[in-house]
Amino acid sequence: MKLHRVCRSNHRFAPATALWRHFVLPYRPQSQCFSSAAVASEPRAGQPQDHAAAPKLRIRRIIRPTTYSEADTRQVNPLHRKALAAFQGNTDYEGEPIPAHPVQTSQAPWDIVYEKLDNRQKLSSQISKFYQYSRPDTREAVARKNLIAQVRTHAQSSLPNHRLEVFGSERTGLALPLSDIDLRLVTLEELEAPRGSFPPDPLDKLELVKLLEKLKQRVSNNPAYFKTEIRYARYPLLHTVDRETGLPIQIVCSNDSSRSRAIMQQYLNEFPYLREVFVLVKTSLDVRGLSEVYLGGLGSYSVFMMIVAALKHTKLLSTQHDDAASSLLRFLDFWAKVDLKEGIAIEPPIRFNKKQVLVLTKENKALKKTDRKKRQPPWMLCLQDPADETNDLGGKAYCIKHVIESIKQMNAQINDLLAGEPVANLLGCMVGDFQTRQYMMRKRLRARGAKIMQDSEGLLAAAKKSRRPREEPISSIVDDAVSPVSETQGTD
Repeated sequence: MKLHRVCRSNHRFAPATALWRHFVLPYRPQSQCFSSAAVASEPRAGQPQDHAAAPKLRIRRIIRPTTYSEADTRQVNPLHRKALAAFQGNTDYEGEPIPAHPVQTSQAPWDIVYEKLDNRQKLSSQISKFYQYSRPDTREAVARKNLIAQVRTHAQSSLPNHRLEVFGSERTGLALPLSDIDLRLVTLEELEAPRGSFPPDPLDKLELVKLLEKLKQRVSNNPAYFKTEIRYARYPLLHTVDRETGLPIQIVCSNDSSRSRAIMQQYLNEFPYLREVFVLVKTSLDVRGLSEVYLGGLGSYSVFMMIVAALKHTKLLSTQHDDAASSLLRFLDFWAKVDLKEGIAIEPPIRFNKKQVLVLTKENKALKKTDRKKRQPPWMLCLQDPADETNDLGGKAYCIKHVIESIKQMNAQINDLLAGEPVANLLGCMVGDFQTRQYMMRKRLRARGAKIMQDSEGLLAAAKKSRRPREEPISSIVDDAVSPVSETQGTD
């Protein structure tokens, strides 16, 4: 007969540890930790005390190496809780604008002080400068690339028949310095013959979760990461955080995303200022805590398609120039006036009755019609993915009413600034004190990238000095490690 543990906790040695601490530890002699000098015992009652002869107690502070704080920097806002309660209870709630953190510095890196430019021209110039400032520089790109290689190495030992493929904003060149590292877990067979773009069925999803559980055990035991957990969404994913840089890492069991990348590239070619506006809008949602899908916000792909939808559904006025400022204003105006009771499609750019046209797979459509509890509240965003007509990009964004109210506020503030006196920083109302709040993390990321580049240059110099035939692979590896990443290199 096979014996089973009574305690089904994952921490199987916890009971033994508790018993040891209770019965053994209190009676073991304790060693002197801070000083080898003898310490006088406590005097007995009535015994004279010689304070002058008592040795001084030396207290040593043990300081851990400087790493990224393990505290969750994205704490849940009470407004998020209100939205989640309404979403789970299928009730309504009132959206509120979430302001950006007040600007603390007198000058921003993207300020324009030319007196000959009006505020409209300054807005376009500032959007371009903000984009250049926000892009990863060479050191940050090297650090991110090195982290990807590190995660791949650690995952390889647990899942030798699988590979981690870069996807998401890192693959499309839209990643910011502190963006999540998105990796797709694929089998060796799938690399040769990709599956379709539809989500896995329930049985396949269970198998994927088992793989993630195995990988989670490996990652959790590695001190290089913390806050490791499995999250369940359209595709299950493993979320963890790199301890040294604080960069979030997501390993997703998703299907092939080549069609989505192709469509994104098509829109980037169609709208020349889409990339710049995306970085600005994404940052404005980041600073408000509205870009975390796990907390009811909008991910990068959804934000990208929201901008495309606005540009597709609106026309450039004859009085407007085709520039970054016009693209931003069209986005703000469209979503400030949107009716969430309607569904929005991009290809073709139409609005539809989302009660009649369900953006779901056949299985989920049948489930929604039979189970009222599975139906979404009428105020949820319905944005059809142009790469997959069954994918609703707003299906998890229960904070959408806060997003819309924040966009309304930004739209009003930007238009007031454009109509007023010339100002140096027109983007403060959107991104707030963004550069100050990210300074330390970007500094740490650059330091890691600089160290990697320095070590790589040392390896290359040693390889050239030894002049052996085996040195060519080292040279190629070094060149690959320090080369700038296309569409991700930026300025300090």
